[in-house]
Formats: sequence, C-alpha cells, structure tokens
Amino acid sequence: MATLPKVDELTPDQLSTIVQKIRDWCSCHGLLMKAIRNDDRDHSYHHLPVTLLPTVIPQKLLDQAMQIQTDFNTLFDIIARNRNFLPENLERSLQDDEFSSKLLDIYNQVHEEGIAQPINFMLSRSDYMLDSNQSLGNNQLSLKQIEFNTISVGCAGTASVLPSLHRYTLQELGWTDKHTLERIASNNCLESYAKAMQLAWKLYGNDKAIILFVISKEEYNTCDQRLFEYAVMDSDPSINVVRCTMADIEENATLGDDKTLYYKKQEVALVYYRSAYAPYCYPSQKEWDALLLAERSRSIKVPNIASHLAGVKKIQQVLSTPGVLESLLPDKSSVERIRATFVGLYSLE
Repeated sequence: MATLPKVDELTPDQLSTIVQKIRDWCSCHGLLMKAIRNDDRDHSYHHLPVTLLPTVIPQKLLDQAMQIQTDFNTLFDIIARNRNFLPENLERSLQDDEFSSKLLDIYNQVHEEGIAQPINFMLSRSDYMLDSNQSLGNNQLSLKQIEFNTISVGCAGTASVLPSLHRYTLQELGWTDKHTLERIASNNCLESYAKAMQLAWKLYGNDKAIILFVISKEEYNTCDQRLFEYAVMDSDPSINVVRCTMADIEENATLGDDKTLYYKKQEVALVYYRSAYAPYCYPSQKEWDALLLAERSRSIKVPNIASHLAGVKKIQQVLSTPGVLESLLPDKSSVERIRATFVGLYSLE
C-alpha cells in the first residue's frame, strides 16, 4: 500500500492553511450541508465532514467490494420478489417494533390488492469496515459488511466529488507524484445512479410523467440531493424532477382508476425516497397515508415497500443464518462471496 504524508508531520501553520483550503474547496464544489435553523429565510451551509487525507485501502479489497455489489443487488431483488420471505422472518420480531410493523402491514395490504407496478428499482449502498484479525498474529485485512442500505441512499453526489478533493489536498501538500495521484480511485456512482433513474423513467412509458424526490420538511442534505437531481435532468432534458414531502403527497396526490399516481395533476413515473426511512419521518398519519397511496400506485417506487423492508437489520441477521443464502441464491460462488463479508450476527429472540 502507498505511504502518504501524516497529519502529525504537518506544522501548525501548514495544518491551518490546508484546512482552510479544504473548506474553500468544499464550498466551491458542493460538499456542503444545510444548517438547520428556526428561521426559514436562513440558508446557511457548512462543509461536510471530510478526512484531511484519503484512506489507504488494499486494491484487492476495493475490487472485492465492487465485485460483490452485483451479488448483493441480486440477492435483495430476489428477497423483494419473494412474497413469503419477509413476513415469515419479520412478523415475530416486529411485535415490539411499531414502525416496522406498520411497514409490514402496508406490504401485506398491497400484495393482497395486487402489485400495480412489477418493476423493482433499487438504489443501494453497502457499507463496510476493514477487519484485522489480531488473533492470527498478522496484519491481514478483510472486508466486513456493516449494513446494506436500500432506502434514502445518500452520498452519490458527494462521493463522486471526493476523489478530486483528495487529489487536490495531496498536491497542495507537495505530493505530486503522478502514479500516487492516479491511485486515488475515481467514483462514478452519481453518473451511474442518474443513468439508472433515466432508464426506469423510460420504462415507465410516459415522457411527460414527473419524478418525485421525497424529502424531509427540514432537509439538511440538500446539496447531495441536488447534485443527483441535476445529474438526472442532465441525462435527459425531458425529465422533470419535483421535490416534495410526504405530507405534500398526502395533500396533493390522487390515484386514478388504473392506479396512476398524480401529483398536482401531473402523472408520476417515479417516487424516489430521500425520507420515509425512520419513525421520525412519520410525525402524523398524513405520512403513512402518503406511503400507502404511493405504494398502491403504478408509479415506480425507489424503493418499493418490499425492498425497504429487505434492508432492516433483522433481515441482515437472518441472512447470516446457515442455509438461508443457499435457499435464495442458486449460484454457490455468489453465496461464498457474500458470506465472506459477514460478521457474527445473533438473534435476540
């Protein structure tokens, strides 16, 4: 692995100078977070927390993470399409979890009515840490999964910008070796996400239909969301993105006889959730009614209720149980690649 400059080797003056340069760079490139204020007229921003230097990761582990993303995406798509898997593995554990229990109720209701939209579109992010097994007496690192995110997956916009920030920082510190700078991996997830959303929009079949970005009332991650929004619109100028809250949907959306969703009389092709993932996102019944309305519609949900539930921690624990992966995935090599990233997960039941 490459050897990079260390922060403790910098003089106080060097550290102060580079920190200010990083702050300015973040401000100029959209690595910002809105400051939540009581005054709606206050549009103050501060930079996202970033590391001063890039993190060194073995190339083989980076390659591994990229390779198994397809395995995980396939697995969670299978789970979302399996009518019985989620209820069978969640009903008991959700007896004391009112939030997830309500999600499961909606899941069951829309299945009983009949799924209006067969397209399952999920933007996912798999989070990892590097694990060092000290009991083996060596520094061998391995990739271990923290969680698999299926709803309100953020940071595609900011993650696409970060490699350029780290190249800039190293150059400012005098680290101008071309080979080292090229080793900072580029990240094209923003472009990939935008192309995927454009494809889903086309598959819906109406080039006049809009895409809803469902956000929180007090939204702080505006810049990351906007970067994604702009990338989607750049992918096809015909796409119209509308930002709204769950309460806005309840107040302004209707369902046609054919289960077409309309928002302020505009047909909705996709409902993309950057909210709706936690109990605090549902302060009233309005939000629950909005979720059910969207889920019953023929709009493509990102994600739908099945993919949302597939991402809960209980399912992560269930998947680590011997034999479960094998029952879902026919490819043994895929099972082995996924299981290699698991850590000890235990049921509290």
